[in-house]
Amino acid sequence: MWVVLLVALVLAVSYWAMIMYQGYIFPRKVKAIRELIDSQRYAEAKAAVDKLPASQRDDPMAKWLLAQANIAEGQYILAMVALQDILKRRRYTADLKEYQIHEGLAYCYEKTGRLKESILELQFAVHLKPDHFDSLYTLGKLYFEQRNYQIAESYLSRAIKINSRNPHIYFLLGTIAAAQKDIKRGIDMFTMCTVLDPNFYKAHKELGRLYYDLKDFVRAQKNFTIAKANAECYRESIIYEGLSLFGMHEFEGASEVLKEALATIPENDRFYLTVLESLAECYLKLRNVNEVRIIWESILKVSPIHPEAKGRMALFRHIFNSNRLASFFSLPDEKYEMFVRRFLEQHEFYVEALEVRSGDEIIVQCQKNKMGQMKFAFILLFTRKPKQISVEEELRELFILIKNRHATQAYVITPFDFHEECFQFITSRPVELITGERFAAALDGEDIF
Repeated sequence: MWVVLLVALVLAVSYWAMIMYQGYIFPRKVKAIRELIDSQRYAEAKAAVDKLPASQRDDPMAKWLLAQANIAEGQYILAMVALQDILKRRRYTADLKEYQIHEGLAYCYEKTGRLKESILELQFAVHLKPDHFDSLYTLGKLYFEQRNYQIAESYLSRAIKINSRNPHIYFLLGTIAAAQKDIKRGIDMFTMCTVLDPNFYKAHKELGRLYYDLKDFVRAQKNFTIAKANAECYRESIIYEGLSLFGMHEFEGASEVLKEALATIPENDRFYLTVLESLAECYLKLRNVNEVRIIWESILKVSPIHPEAKGRMALFRHIFNSNRLASFFSLPDEKYEMFVRRFLEQHEFYVEALEVRSGDEIIVQCQKNKMGQMKFAFILLFTRKPKQISVEEELRELFILIKNRHATQAYVITPFDFHEECFQFITSRPVELITGERFAAALDGEDIF
């Protein structure tokens, strides 16, 4: 009898010892393993799981922790084995629910490129816990990546009801709207994203893109300037910041930003020529002859048959070969009129009327003594528009002025070239065309009139 009692006592003690182990020792070990994972000591965490007794290694929480460590190390297949084993055994705890296992499997499937399986697991998770934000959001994201925008929006709409303060939902909805060419909705969603998180740089970049497409360069530039503070957004944002400034005609600021952007772009990049072309136009507007020549040469190095760069290089050949002509072209607009007056004084013209039509064009009515006391009336057109002078745009109007003002002679003076038709037009007309070396000689003081 006493033997039976002894055996019963031993069994009771063993049972209570196991209960104490389960209730006290094992949770402490679980906590220690979690702390190792939280401190990114994944190898130690997995080793700690392996050291557990066989009965404890089979516990769903131990398998869950092993899966978490493997996921953190990118060992997604091993993680899936542990998670699927939990599902097969259908053993869960108060701290580990079935929807979490499906969500973990979905993450592993997504990371290994198996999106259909990932979506299926997330649908299981949502079925088990309909108000689980992460599953709803990720389902929306995955359907978006498959370009199934309608279903994506349905899941995101459910997610936004659970957490309307999460900026990532608005970013994804904005991306969907942009993909569907719904610019207004895209702007609204990205704006809401930046309101919730002013440092959501990707949202600022996307806002900049939409405003740029609308040619609202002021708002585009503002958003790109914010976005470029982020390293991931920097390159594209600084390019478009410069292009936006160019669109605003802020040529000096645009040239500085575009030059900085150019240093980040390889020659084979799709943006390289675009930035060079815009930078060339900036320097042209700023009348920076040296820089514009360097940029055109860079364009021709990348694209030897680039028609615009080749044409511009040919058009500027007189300026590139004469410091005098280069200085004339580079004069600030506010000094252009004064320069023309001094030039005419040096050549003994008396100015009767002077009209500044633009920073490129001045027309002058004047007189000059020639052949003793005899006076001649002249019309002079100074132009530095970087283009070939044409009959229709310049010469016909000039000839009308000659007749209306009873001028004896007219001159068209430019550092650039004339169309061939111009030389035919002036035949038997009192108009003379001055360009290139003749103009440079006049700037040196030679009387060519």
